[in-house]
Amino acid sequence: MTRQSQFIEIGTGIKARRWRFLSGRAKLHFMTQENASPAKCGKRIWWVVLVLGIISGIGFFLVSPRVNQISRFDLPVSVEFVTASSLRNKLLNSAAPLKLVNMWATWCAPCVAEMPHLLKLYKNYRDRGVELYLVSMDLKEEVRNVEKFLDDQGVDFVTYLKDQKDNDFINEVNPDWSGGLPASMIFDAKGEMKNFWIGDLSYEDFEKEVLRYLESGKSQ
Repeated sequence: MTRQSQFIEIGTGIKARRWRFLSGRAKLHFMTQENASPAKCGKRIWWVVLVLGIISGIGFFLVSPRVNQISRFDLPVSVEFVTASSLRNKLLNSAAPLKLVNMWATWCAPCVAEMPHLLKLYKNYRDRGVELYLVSMDLKEEVRNVEKFLDDQGVDFVTYLKDQKDNDFINEVNPDWSGGLPASMIFDAKGEMKNFWIGDLSYEDFEKEVLRYLESGKSQ
């Protein structure tokens, strides 16, 4: 027997088996339809509708772009967009004896590590007139990630996100600022900047700075 004849024989066998299988299936299908009662058919249709409904629901859950997205209005955190000018106006309009401004970003590891120290400081000294201004340097499109991060940190007060080109914002806030993060500034009751530094601090270092300017403000 040649190789060609083997191939033809095998191919013919497959076709024969396939034909018999399809014929058997067609016969079974015909017998099922013929012998099925109206009650059984109705029950079968109900199950098909139920299964299709479940599949459609799962598909919508996976495909819908709003699923698993965090809406700004679902969180207690309030994030306002600011420019350097509007931030400056907020500082000038506040009569608080000390205003601590912190520039940070969700992608900045030192900023993330520093955040608990800032929040602890604010909690311990807000009754003494300390205000904390958290200004995110993230892109506007990342506002939901910013809100999610702040919500996870337990922030329940108004925070800010820059609404300006990086270089313009940086130069207007402080011409001596290179843009490095985190960056912190202390302003007095008149809105004048008293200190500025780049880099993360410990809680103790923040506390020393705050106490130093709180005490100096009392003596003036």
